[in-house]
Amino acid sequence: MFLTFFFLFTLSSLLFAQTADDWVKSGIEKINNKDYDGAMADCNRALAISPQSAWAFNVRGMAKHYLQRYADAIADYEQAIIIDPKYKTAWYNRGISKHHLGRYAEAIADYDRAIEIDPQYASAYINRGFSKDAYGQYADAISDYDRGIAINPRDAAAYNSRGLAYKHLARYTEAIADYDQAIAIDAGYVDAWYNRGLAKDKLGRYADAITDYDRVIALDPGDKYAWYARGYAKNELEKYADAISDYTQDISLDPRNADAWFSRGHAKSSLGNYAGAIDDYSQVIALDPKDKTAYNNRGYAKNNSGNYTEAIADFDQAIALDGQYALAYNNRGLAKNNLGRYTDAITDYNAAITFDPKLSIAFYNRALAKYYLGQYADAVTDNDQAITLYPNYVNAYNNRGLAKSYLGRYADAIADYDHTLALDPKYTLAYNNRGYSYFKMGKTKQNYRKAIADYDMALQVGGSSYKPAFQYRDDAVAAMDKAEGP
Repeated sequence: MFLTFFFLFTLSSLLFAQTADDWVKSGIEKINNKDYDGAMADCNRALAISPQSAWAFNVRGMAKHYLQRYADAIADYEQAIIIDPKYKTAWYNRGISKHHLGRYAEAIADYDRAIEIDPQYASAYINRGFSKDAYGQYADAISDYDRGIAINPRDAAAYNSRGLAYKHLARYTEAIADYDQAIAIDAGYVDAWYNRGLAKDKLGRYADAITDYDRVIALDPGDKYAWYARGYAKNELEKYADAISDYTQDISLDPRNADAWFSRGHAKSSLGNYAGAIDDYSQVIALDPKDKTAYNNRGYAKNNSGNYTEAIADFDQAIALDGQYALAYNNRGLAKNNLGRYTDAITDYNAAITFDPKLSIAFYNRALAKYYLGQYADAVTDNDQAITLYPNYVNAYNNRGLAKSYLGRYADAIADYDHTLALDPKYTLAYNNRGYSYFKMGKTKQNYRKAIADYDMALQVGGSSYKPAFQYRDDAVAAMDKAEGP
């Protein structure tokens, strides 16, 4: 909400013989035409005629405020208040300028005084609420908005501001109701449409949020924040190509918006466009060389591109910026793992777990490195922990089954593959691995039949190009002919 001045007067034609009031009125007209220097000059003329004109000091203060000369504006309001201590508009306007200087407690005190003078001063309640909101006093701010709205129920900005306070308290449904009301009063209220979209995002109502951002962009195509927010909502709906388009528009409006470059990089990475993602993260780093997350994400894109050594260099930089950056340690371990440096990878996973004991992926990746080193029992233990932290961790169930299989615990391995397939019935590798466990259990035709059935499913789900299943299926068919039982 923009803080607004209330001009408690009307414009009239200037008389030929200019009085102090005539010059003040001329100053107001110039403020309305955004000629702030001219307005100050007119107020100076008024004060030359009438040095005790509280009105002239107040209007000159407004002109200075619009020129962002807040301290000078406050000085003029103070003069107006000295001349007329009951001049509620001067108290109110001084509160506005103090708010803009971040002097929220003082602003609140000035609004208090304006309200004491006029208990029905709706805009003073609203702006006092705004300062309380900025001060982090959200519940108190809502009380002020309630009072202002009770006095003036057609104030769209008041509903919008109360909605912002509700948002700060994570009361998103109530916030949306207030934005609805603001929009009902003023259908062209861009901030209310935008803020309603943000609140809907918080509730996971991304499609609805996009509709609101559409409206903002229709009203103001140059609103970079709306383009970015719409891109975010599309990204959450996994509409990555559409999100990229919105982020690109945001970047065209503000090429120095690192968040837009970063988010576009993320969307490109999600589409497998790692080269494009690397370029975008590089731009983020150029704008902010201390952005640890940009180094981490660029490293991740490089790792997925097979540039493991370059990826490690980026993770090194992320860790140099934050020595406790658990995810960067994990990702560096992954790159080392891809280079076959399993022991070094485990060292990084250890660090990741130390700094974030709830990072399930670090346990999962450490289990994988231990598996490659033949440390199957330890791999099972790490997968156990990964599953404890994330009970639906489908890859961890599959890999735990694989480690158990290598320990000869085929029945236990089959139970893990069963769980894997319950979570993801199209997990080709789990069918193949479960078939292998049935094959290794052997002895009975029934086990070989189950193995053959699983290899058939692997071929069905993974396609005829899934070579391991072809070989293992033939082995199971041959073994079944020699097996005992029906």
